[in-house]
Amino acid sequence: MDIFVHYCPVKNYTDCHNYYRKEPPLTNSMSNKKSIKKQIDKSFFLKIVHEKGYTINSLGIDPSIDRCPKTIHRYLSLGEMPIDLLDRIGKLLDVDPEYLSGELERRLLCQDNVTSEQKTTLERLWRITSRFPYNKYEVLNLDYKRYLLDTLKIFNISSEQFLKLDKHTQKHLQSALATSIGNVIIQFFNLDSQGKKLDSNMLTDGQILLSAGDWLY
Repeated sequence: MDIFVHYCPVKNYTDCHNYYRKEPPLTNSMSNKKSIKKQIDKSFFLKIVHEKGYTINSLGIDPSIDRCPKTIHRYLSLGEMPIDLLDRIGKLLDVDPEYLSGELERRLLCQDNVTSEQKTTLERLWRITSRFPYNKYEVLNLDYKRYLLDTLKIFNISSEQFLKLDKHTQKHLQSALATSIGNVIIQFFNLDSQGKKLDSNMLTDGQILLSAGDWLY
Protein backbone atom coordinates (compact mmCIF):
# COMPACT_ATOMS: atom_id res chain seq x y z
CA MET A 1 0.00 0.00 0.00
CA ASP A 2 1.43 3.33 -1.07
CA ILE A 3 1.49 6.76 0.52
CA PHE A 4 -2.21 7.45 -0.12
CA VAL A 5 -3.55 4.85 2.28
CA HIS A 6 -0.46 4.38 4.46
CA TYR A 7 -0.76 7.91 5.87
CA CYS A 8 -4.52 8.19 5.66
CA PRO A 9 -5.78 9.94 8.84
CA VAL A 10 -8.65 7.50 9.25
CA LYS A 11 -8.17 3.88 10.27
CA ASN A 12 -10.77 2.01 8.24
CA TYR A 13 -9.83 1.21 4.62
CA THR A 14 -13.33 2.05 3.43
CA ASP A 15 -13.24 5.45 5.12
CA CYS A 16 -9.76 6.02 3.72
CA HIS A 17 -11.01 5.24 0.22
CA ASN A 18 -13.86 7.71 0.68
CA TYR A 19 -11.47 10.29 2.18
CA TYR A 20 -9.51 10.41 -1.06
CA ARG A 21 -12.49 10.43 -3.39
CA LYS A 22 -12.09 12.90 -6.21
CA GLU A 23 -15.24 14.90 -5.36
CA PRO A 24 -18.69 14.63 -3.73
CA PRO A 25 -21.21 12.37 -5.51
CA LEU A 26 -22.31 13.96 -8.76
CA THR A 27 -25.52 13.88 -10.73
CA ASN A 28 -25.55 12.89 -14.38
CA SER A 29 -26.00 16.53 -15.35
CA MET A 30 -22.92 17.83 -17.18
CA SER A 31 -23.78 21.39 -16.19
CA ASN A 32 -23.75 20.41 -12.52
CA LYS A 33 -20.44 18.65 -12.95
CA LYS A 34 -18.90 21.69 -14.61
CA SER A 35 -20.15 23.98 -11.86
CA ILE A 36 -18.20 22.09 -9.18
CA LYS A 37 -14.74 23.57 -8.79
CA LYS A 38 -11.61 22.39 -7.02
CA GLN A 39 -9.19 24.67 -5.18
CA ILE A 40 -5.89 24.93 -7.06
CA ASP A 41 -2.39 25.67 -5.78
CA LYS A 42 -1.25 27.69 -8.79
CA SER A 43 2.51 27.46 -8.24
CA PHE A 44 2.39 23.71 -7.57
CA PHE A 45 0.11 23.14 -10.57
CA LEU A 46 2.46 25.04 -12.90
CA LYS A 47 5.49 23.20 -11.53
CA ILE A 48 3.95 19.83 -12.42
CA VAL A 49 2.77 21.03 -15.83
CA HIS A 50 6.29 22.23 -16.72
CA GLU A 51 7.85 19.08 -15.27
CA LYS A 52 5.71 17.06 -17.68
CA GLY A 53 7.00 19.09 -20.61
CA TYR A 54 3.91 21.24 -21.13
CA THR A 55 2.96 24.89 -20.82
CA ILE A 56 -0.47 26.41 -20.34
CA ASN A 57 -0.44 27.34 -24.02
CA SER A 58 0.36 23.78 -25.11
CA LEU A 59 -2.37 22.45 -22.81
CA GLY A 60 -4.84 24.89 -24.30
CA ILE A 61 -4.23 23.77 -27.87
CA ASP A 62 -4.55 20.06 -27.08
CA PRO A 63 -7.96 18.84 -28.36
CA SER A 64 -8.52 16.65 -25.28
CA ILE A 65 -8.45 19.64 -22.91
CA ASP A 66 -11.24 21.56 -24.70
CA ARG A 67 -10.31 24.89 -23.08
CA CYS A 68 -8.19 27.70 -24.48
CA PRO A 69 -5.02 28.92 -22.70
CA LYS A 70 -6.74 32.14 -21.67
CA THR A 71 -9.47 30.21 -19.85
CA ILE A 72 -6.95 27.99 -18.05
CA HIS A 73 -4.94 31.07 -17.00
CA ARG A 74 -8.13 32.66 -15.68
CA TYR A 75 -8.96 29.64 -13.53
CA LEU A 76 -5.42 29.57 -12.15
CA SER A 77 -5.66 33.26 -11.26
CA LEU A 78 -8.92 32.55 -9.45
CA GLY A 79 -7.27 29.65 -7.58
CA GLU A 80 -9.97 27.17 -8.60
CA MET A 81 -10.81 24.99 -11.58
CA PRO A 82 -13.82 22.89 -12.72
CA ILE A 83 -13.26 19.27 -11.77
CA ASP A 84 -13.93 18.01 -15.31
CA LEU A 85 -11.18 20.25 -16.69
CA LEU A 86 -8.78 19.30 -13.90
CA ASP A 87 -9.49 15.64 -14.63
CA ARG A 88 -8.76 16.02 -18.35
CA ILE A 89 -5.48 17.82 -17.65
CA GLY A 90 -4.49 15.17 -15.11
CA LYS A 91 -5.24 12.42 -17.58
CA LEU A 92 -3.20 14.10 -20.33
CA LEU A 93 -0.24 14.62 -17.98
CA ASP A 94 -0.69 11.17 -16.40
CA VAL A 95 -0.94 12.76 -12.96
CA ASP A 96 -3.50 12.25 -10.20
CA PRO A 97 -5.76 15.35 -10.42
CA GLU A 98 -5.88 15.56 -6.61
CA TYR A 99 -2.10 15.69 -6.54
CA LEU A 100 -2.00 18.19 -9.42
CA SER A 101 -4.36 20.54 -7.59
CA GLY A 102 -2.37 20.37 -4.35
CA GLU A 103 -5.36 18.88 -2.52
CA LEU A 104 -3.59 15.71 -1.35
CA GLU A 105 -0.78 17.74 0.16
CA ARG A 106 -3.24 19.99 1.98
CA ARG A 107 -5.06 16.98 3.41
CA LEU A 108 -2.09 14.85 4.42
CA LEU A 109 0.33 17.42 5.77
CA CYS A 110 -2.25 19.29 7.84
CA GLN A 111 -3.36 16.27 9.88
CA ASP A 112 -2.71 16.51 13.62
CA ASN A 113 -2.03 12.78 13.90
CA VAL A 114 0.83 12.87 11.36
CA THR A 115 4.14 13.15 13.22
CA SER A 116 6.90 15.56 12.22
CA GLU A 117 8.99 12.59 11.07
CA GLN A 118 6.15 11.37 8.86
CA LYS A 119 5.67 14.88 7.46
CA THR A 120 9.35 15.03 6.55
CA THR A 121 8.98 11.70 4.74
CA LEU A 122 5.85 12.91 2.98
CA GLU A 123 7.50 16.14 1.87
CA ARG A 124 10.37 14.13 0.37
CA LEU A 125 8.02 11.73 -1.40
CA TRP A 126 5.89 14.63 -2.62
CA ARG A 127 8.67 15.74 -4.95
CA ILE A 128 8.42 12.46 -6.88
CA THR A 129 5.55 13.09 -9.30
CA SER A 130 5.83 9.60 -10.76
CA ARG A 131 4.42 8.24 -7.48
CA PHE A 132 1.09 9.87 -8.34
CA PRO A 133 0.02 8.61 -11.79
CA TYR A 134 -3.50 9.04 -13.09
CA ASN A 135 -4.24 5.32 -12.85
CA LYS A 136 -3.65 5.35 -9.07
CA TYR A 137 -6.29 8.07 -8.80
CA GLU A 138 -8.65 5.88 -10.81
CA VAL A 139 -7.96 2.87 -8.57
CA LEU A 140 -8.71 4.85 -5.40
CA ASN A 141 -11.98 6.08 -6.87
CA LEU A 142 -13.38 2.79 -8.12
CA ASP A 143 -16.79 1.76 -6.81
CA TYR A 144 -15.64 -1.29 -4.83
CA LYS A 145 -19.07 -1.84 -3.30
CA ARG A 146 -20.62 -2.07 -6.78
CA TYR A 147 -17.82 -4.34 -7.97
CA LEU A 148 -18.24 -6.73 -5.04
CA LEU A 149 -22.02 -6.87 -5.40
CA ASP A 150 -21.85 -7.39 -9.17
CA THR A 151 -19.28 -10.16 -8.78
CA LEU A 152 -21.56 -11.95 -6.33
CA LYS A 153 -24.51 -11.49 -8.69
CA ILE A 154 -22.60 -13.15 -11.52
CA PHE A 155 -22.76 -16.33 -9.43
CA ASN A 156 -26.37 -15.72 -8.31
CA ILE A 157 -25.33 -14.70 -4.79
CA SER A 158 -27.34 -11.87 -3.26
CA SER A 159 -26.00 -9.13 -1.00
CA GLU A 160 -28.30 -10.51 1.72
CA GLN A 161 -26.52 -13.85 1.56
CA PHE A 162 -23.17 -12.13 1.89
CA LEU A 163 -24.32 -10.05 4.88
CA LYS A 164 -25.46 -13.20 6.70
CA LEU A 165 -21.84 -14.33 6.84
CA ASP A 166 -19.91 -13.34 9.94
CA LYS A 167 -17.41 -10.50 9.58
CA HIS A 168 -14.38 -12.78 9.55
CA THR A 169 -15.84 -14.92 6.75
CA GLN A 170 -16.81 -11.84 4.76
CA LYS A 171 -13.26 -10.48 4.91
CA HIS A 172 -11.87 -13.91 4.07
CA LEU A 173 -14.12 -14.08 0.99
CA GLN A 174 -13.09 -10.59 -0.14
CA SER A 175 -9.41 -11.41 0.34
CA ALA A 176 -9.72 -14.73 -1.51
CA LEU A 177 -11.59 -13.00 -4.34
CA ALA A 178 -8.93 -10.28 -4.71
CA THR A 179 -6.12 -12.86 -4.64
CA SER A 180 -7.82 -15.21 -7.11
CA ILE A 181 -8.53 -12.44 -9.63
CA GLY A 182 -4.91 -11.32 -9.32
CA ASN A 183 -3.69 -14.84 -10.02
CA VAL A 184 -5.82 -15.02 -13.17
CA ILE A 185 -4.65 -11.61 -14.41
CA ILE A 186 -0.99 -12.53 -13.96
CA GLN A 187 -1.46 -15.56 -16.23
CA PHE A 188 -2.27 -13.27 -19.15
CA PHE A 189 -0.26 -10.10 -18.43
CA ASN A 190 3.40 -9.74 -17.50
CA LEU A 191 3.44 -5.96 -17.05
CA ASP A 192 0.96 -3.46 -15.61
CA SER A 193 -0.10 -0.20 -17.29
CA GLN A 194 3.00 1.53 -15.90
CA GLY A 195 5.35 -1.05 -17.38
CA LYS A 196 6.07 -2.67 -14.01
CA LYS A 197 6.39 -6.44 -13.76
CA LEU A 198 3.38 -8.08 -12.15
CA ASP A 199 4.24 -10.08 -9.04
CA SER A 200 1.81 -12.57 -7.48
CA ASN A 201 3.43 -11.91 -4.10
CA MET A 202 2.73 -8.17 -4.24
CA LEU A 203 -0.85 -6.99 -3.78
CA THR A 204 -1.95 -3.92 -5.69
CA ASP A 205 -3.67 -0.99 -3.96
CA GLY A 206 -6.92 -2.09 -5.57
CA GLN A 207 -6.59 -5.64 -4.25
CA ILE A 208 -5.96 -4.36 -0.73
CA LEU A 209 -8.94 -2.02 -0.89
CA LEU A 210 -11.21 -4.76 -2.24
CA SER A 211 -10.13 -7.27 0.37
CA ALA A 212 -10.03 -4.94 3.41
CA GLY A 213 -12.99 -2.60 2.91
CA ASP A 214 -16.38 -2.81 4.64
CA TRP A 215 -18.07 -2.02 1.36
CA LEU A 216 -21.59 -3.16 2.21
CA TYR A 217 -22.00 -1.14 5.42
